[in-house]
Amino acid sequence: MSDLVIGIVIGLLSSAFFAIQNVLIRGQREGVNALIANSIKMWVSLPLMIVLVVIPWRYHEFLLPPHVLLPLTISVLLGGAFGDAAYLSSQERIGVSRAFPISNTYPIITYLFALFLLDDVLRASTSLGIILAVIGVILVSRELVTENTEKTEIPYDWRGLALALASSIMFAFATIFMEIGVTDIDPIDANLFRMSIGSLAMVPIFTFSYKSRTNPLSIKAVRIIAVAGFFGMGFASLLYVASIKLVGATIGAVIGSTAPLFALPISVFYLKERVTWRGLLGTISTIVGIWLVVSSV
Repeated sequence: MSDLVIGIVIGLLSSAFFAIQNVLIRGQREGVNALIANSIKMWVSLPLMIVLVVIPWRYHEFLLPPHVLLPLTISVLLGGAFGDAAYLSSQERIGVSRAFPISNTYPIITYLFALFLLDDVLRASTSLGIILAVIGVILVSRELVTENTEKTEIPYDWRGLALALASSIMFAFATIFMEIGVTDIDPIDANLFRMSIGSLAMVPIFTFSYKSRTNPLSIKAVRIIAVAGFFGMGFASLLYVASIKLVGATIGAVIGSTAPLFALPISVFYLKERVTWRGLLGTISTIVGIWLVVSSV
């Protein structure tokens, strides 16, 4: 089996893990806000990475050359810390239905950066595929924005729009630097370092969010998020890093953005939500887009 096929499969598994995690914690927003939830997910993922590094049956020793430290640090800070914080802040200002489509344009921006920074080749089929996949993911994600999440119309806010665009750019750079950092090392070693840096970065974010709360944290919500994050962010982030190593930033970004595609059927069966033409059209568009991107390699 080729690296391309393996990379696509584990990338889709990563997106599926992220989707399951997001569905499980969707109902915990009152007990734990998003920034605190991200901190918890990062912290419970770190012990998993440590265990995977020290298990005795690994075929090589832990290896982290100095030249990979900076790109891996940039990747986790822009992706897991600052990028997520910018997106969540934009979501509070302009709502999920506006913030998510803007932030989720990052596969397009990743491709543009890859053309200049990673010497990717400009292909019409790749460009069309990425655009179709992004449009499809946006349609599916809007399907998942239920009446319970946005009951009132949120006015446009230029700061919220700017934050959403900034998050997209940061996610794109995070993906590019991840490919640079993981090229010559094992994904497990790379992700242990990323989770370590990310865990440290989340300390001030958690502290600020916790002190800003007016209601106490829900212990039940914290437990649910910790369990979901252990399997979601823990395994999903490792699989995502491995996918980027095998298929590169452009394909990896497209595959990594498909979590809403998996969340849709889960929401239908788990949360009893209905599917409209928008969700079906988005699913088809995403699948066709992914096929175009992969077939153009």
